[in-house]
Amino acid sequence: MACCFYCAAMLSNVAAFAQKPGPRLDRDDVWLLVMNTPLVLEVEAREGCPGIEFDAETPDRMYVLVRNTCPKAGNGTMGSYVVDLRDGRVWFDMESDMAIDSDRLRRLTKILLSRQELRRQCGDQK
Repeated sequence: MACCFYCAAMLSNVAAFAQKPGPRLDRDDVWLLVMNTPLVLEVEAREGCPGIEFDAETPDRMYVLVRNTCPKAGNGTMGSYVVDLRDGRVWFDMESDMAIDSDRLRRLTKILLSRQELRRQCGDQK
């Protein structure tokens, strides 16, 4: 009898962990996050024209390339960014192990994840 109780308890724990995954950021969220990184904001402040090219996507990450297309502000590639679709962390360059951190990005990430969580709970009404 105790064995059955133990098995039932273990199965309920497994079921709790097997529920729907948490909120996932989408392409629009990734665009907002990368466009709000300090380097991109700095280029915009110098009247640059940063734009994003979506490069690749895995189940948990999106890879983007940022280019400045304004000749007067120095055109060319600004860098590659990686965004974790689960928690909104942003890294500069695919090889880097340091996430970009700023108050602005933390606030924006919190808002975007909350919005995606509401969409998940209420059904996507985008």
